[in-house]
Amino acid sequence: MTSAASVSGGLRWVALAGGALLAVVVPLGLGHVDAAVAIAAVVAVAVCVWRRPATVVDAVIVVTFITVPASVPDGVRVGGLFVYFHECALLAAVIYAGYRLRSAGTLGRRMLLSPTAIAFVVFVMSLVFAAAHGLMSGLAIRDIQYDVRPAVALAGAVFVAAVIVGIGEVGRYVPALLFTLSVSAFAMLVSSVTGFALAGRQEAAQLYTVTGRLVAGGSDAHRLLTSTTPLALAVTLIAVAMLLVGAGRTKAVTALLIPAVVVDFFSFSRNVFLGLVIMVAVVLVAAALNGMLTRVVVRISVTVAVLAATLGLAFVGAGAMGAGQWAQSQVSGYSHRVFAGLDESTRTVDSSTQDRRQENRYLAESVSDREILGNGLGFRYKPPMGVADEFAANEGQLYAHNYYGWLRTKAGLVGLAAFVAVLVTCLLPVMIRRWRDGPSIAVAATTAGLAAIIAVSPMPNDHGGSIVFGCLLGYAIARYARGQRPTTPQTAPPVEIRTGAA
Repeated sequence: MTSAASVSGGLRWVALAGGALLAVVVPLGLGHVDAAVAIAAVVAVAVCVWRRPATVVDAVIVVTFITVPASVPDGVRVGGLFVYFHECALLAAVIYAGYRLRSAGTLGRRMLLSPTAIAFVVFVMSLVFAAAHGLMSGLAIRDIQYDVRPAVALAGAVFVAAVIVGIGEVGRYVPALLFTLSVSAFAMLVSSVTGFALAGRQEAAQLYTVTGRLVAGGSDAHRLLTSTTPLALAVTLIAVAMLLVGAGRTKAVTALLIPAVVVDFFSFSRNVFLGLVIMVAVVLVAAALNGMLTRVVVRISVTVAVLAATLGLAFVGAGAMGAGQWAQSQVSGYSHRVFAGLDESTRTVDSSTQDRRQENRYLAESVSDREILGNGLGFRYKPPMGVADEFAANEGQLYAHNYYGWLRTKAGLVGLAAFVAVLVTCLLPVMIRRWRDGPSIAVAATTAGLAAIIAVSPMPNDHGGSIVFGCLLGYAIARYARGQRPTTPQTAPPVEIRTGAA
């Protein structure tokens, strides 16, 4: 009987494997490469989840954020809707998190009672109302779903992150994070040196006027913006903050920081510096409240010195390996695009800055007499621009770089106030209660840094950025819930601010 059962089980595995292989080979043989890749990805994820359900969260990290060649599709069209692979993985992760939450006792109730959760629910309801407002106003369904999808991903990420942090399984997913960052950093390095095309945006690391003239000189460096960029930015801010407050294992934090910095480096973005400045300011305030200001200032000085020495050695090494010209082009790109772009005289003629200021004017003008409730999701707040089939002439009418202005226009002051309340509830507990909890200080400081960045780069409205931002909010919810229960042998106390803390 046992032998028959094992044979039967083996036959089922053979049948399933054969069916999966056939499902991939048939569309591939017919020339439908996208369909074959999509099916193969679904099969691989399904097998992993079947054998070990927790890997569905690993799948979210890898599928959402890893940098891939330009030829690799990021989704598949189903009827008139383009479905991204990471959306499918996130949905599976939400189901998994819901299952885990059922067996987590009163964790769910404690999370719902956290100030951040309450504020986030109000924020979500304001977006639901804005979507209904858009429908009642006769706005196009296609435009409404374009505005809604990042918000749904944001909410899903908040839930998954809150559960994972709440049950204490964050460490399980660090290897997937390290793998994604490392592979992506290597791919971007290869692309920068060889010109190999990656999925995402690739452009010259230069600034232009609105007439197309160079603002601060030319450069041969290429700016690479991929799906890894928002993740790397958040990891850089958190890792640096943890090093400054002395939280976490230094080797593990540094291992994540190095590839994240490489990805940030190739973005040639001023946003990295903006986020770092705000993050460090919040860390300093938290350190002052905890009587650790001197220690943190010393660590900042050491970090800056180590970073300067590392960059110097890296460029010397590049020159020794025959890549001196490439290294010089990177320096030129940072000089002309990033550092020159920080000067106000440059920003007055820089086309990217002027485009954002023009967007802000359109956002302000579009509010009109709908200041309180907004115009609804799916509202096109500006006229089409550029060539008819380009982004600026289509979805660009819905998209805005200033997330706060976007909220005010689409969801009114109600939605904007609710979102600001979410941010406040993430930051104030760390400041007012003086938590001697290094990871919480690092996450709060990172949230503050990204809160400044989304005034010029709307992470909550981007596919990967919404998941990154949602994870930070989820951490704040879980941190409050974990702090509400008494310490037991199964529940570790808050992590003290010290190097080597778990």
